[in-house]
Amino acid sequence: MSKEWEKVLWKRQNQPDNYIVPGSFLSSLRRNANFRPYTYWPLVLLSCTITQHLATIFIFVSVFVRLKENYLDPHTLVWISVGCFFVGYLTWELLERTGASHEHRHANRVKAVKSSILIFLALMSLSPVLKTLTAATSSDSIWALSASLFGVNALLADYSAISRAGGEVHERLTSVLSMNAAISASVVLASRLANDLAVFALILFSVQAFALFPRLRRRLGLCPRRLPTGIYCRFVFHFDHHNHVALAHRH
Repeated sequence: MSKEWEKVLWKRQNQPDNYIVPGSFLSSLRRNANFRPYTYWPLVLLSCTITQHLATIFIFVSVFVRLKENYLDPHTLVWISVGCFFVGYLTWELLERTGASHEHRHANRVKAVKSSILIFLALMSLSPVLKTLTAATSSDSIWALSASLFGVNALLADYSAISRAGGEVHERLTSVLSMNAAISASVVLASRLANDLAVFALILFSVQAFALFPRLRRRLGLCPRRLPTGIYCRFVFHFDHHNHVALAHRH
């Protein structure tokens, strides 16, 4: 009586080593087990995060050019940045009401106020220093360095929705490096402006665009698609309106 064949190599059996039970060849094969079909419009919505980030970079560059060419008043940019900060903060507060406790919101509110005051005062005091930071460097080197830093910012940015664990927001290392690259590019570009107020306005706007707005964008990623799309459109319309008003006032 022949023994039942086992799929092991350390036993001496009558069958050869490459023996296969009849009818079992590729029986456990699964084709495209993790396949997820995608349609066009969901992919477009998922890619909006990348296009929004790239649009933010181009908006910042256009603001810098307008400041450098004296087409945009630094006072106007400061007020636009302050207005966008309050709009973004109120949006964040409304979103936090649905997912965080009162104590947690109060602690975050106090921390946000302290951080905002410190950043505002630090930028005001450092603006004269930043203006002369790259005085001995040629403009061509500044343009190349800023373009490289913005490229690093776009490559390392975190485009996923915000993640929470234990009520705390956890940032990835790449997102921190991305923010540092963008702020560094903003600093070297601001050093090419004519006066301290313009430097202060541009750095303040860069903090809004590259440090605060990505966090709000990731937080909005947890909401239904219509809400973030409406907020983004409103933000673009608001900025474009103030930009046209500033240009009309200039001319």
